Amino acid sequence: MMTCAVDSSSGSYPHPQPTYHIPYYYQAHHHPGQHQEEVVLLEDNWLQTEVYHDFVLPAAAVAGGSCCSSGCCSSTTSLTPTDPTALLYRPQNKLSSLGAGTKANSTGPKAPPWWESELSQPIHETLKKREAAISSIQFKSPQLHLRRELVEFITAVSKDLGLSDGTRFLAIRLADQFMDGHNVMEYRLRLMGLTCLLLAAKSEEIDDNVPSIEMLQHAARMNDSSNTSAYSRQEFHTLELYILKYFKWCLSHPSVAHFIDYYLHTSLKGDENLPGLSKWEAIMLENQMKEFTAYFMEVTLRESKLLYYKPSRIAAAIVCVARICTGMSTVWNESLEKASKYSLDDLQPVASLILSLNEQN
Repeated sequence: MMTCAVDSSSGSYPHPQPTYHIPYYYQAHHHPGQHQEEVVLLEDNWLQTEVYHDFVLPAAAVAGGSCCSSGCCSSTTSLTPTDPTALLYRPQNKLSSLGAGTKANSTGPKAPPWWESELSQPIHETLKKREAAISSIQFKSPQLHLRRELVEFITAVSKDLGLSDGTRFLAIRLADQFMDGHNVMEYRLRLMGLTCLLLAAKSEEIDDNVPSIEMLQHAARMNDSSNTSAYSRQEFHTLELYILKYFKWCLSHPSVAHFIDYYLHTSLKGDENLPGLSKWEAIMLENQMKEFTAYFMEVTLRESKLLYYKPSRIAAAIVCVARICTGMSTVWNESLEKASKYSLDDLQPVASLILSLNEQN
């Protein structure tokens, strides 16, 4: 547990009931108002989807159009060089150039990552729009009590394979949303988690860093003492295709990792504490902020209660808590409020919950 100089005992920890909303990407093949069960025929019929009550498939989805209001899932959507969102899902661990067509091994000067560039604001706004278009978790998964174990397994495999935080957080976000609409047999949960990790790697990493199925199989065996993670290549391919169809081939799902660097950079760039510090003290403060931010990212990743909140709100609350722990004179300044679109009152419930979880650890 990391210690913060703050008393959170007086904080409130609300548990709001989420708005009932059916995932827009759910494929239903029945008449509205009926309740049916659709069995997906995989190799051994281990996965069963549950069709919700009173679901009306959007007309755009029936017609083969975009599955969400942001248009990010449309088969006709393309990211042009003039589009500020073209960098959104490029792998940040190697390709950081904002120029279209820039190669990773370029010998020229490297452009800054998007959160430090002049395009940071429009990119952040696009991330928020895409986040808003994704349905909230409804906590319908019968395997929700196994989520923490699954998150720890995905984290261990991801670190063994040297994957980025963006890949790991996206994989867990995809797994949460997939579990919320399916009843996955318990002994197949890890296969689902590994497949989500593979899809996230293909979305976030450069080609050289995307793990092969053999690498996933080996890493899974190394992190599974019960030896239940022996899955065939065909099982990976079958489930990978099914998950892609479930999400309508749209993996543009912003996670905490997509927002955290922007908020952290804004916090350090616009902080009123820095001018009065020496260069060495400013470096120490920056390192402390990064350490606390990384720690609280891990704390929030494992807690299912935080699924009530949007990733951007969690990321902002993490930076807010990190500022508390480092003794910043202002917990949430004007620059952060303007950049994140969240006030301190918006973050108070999430920050209080994060501090409570830290005390429990």
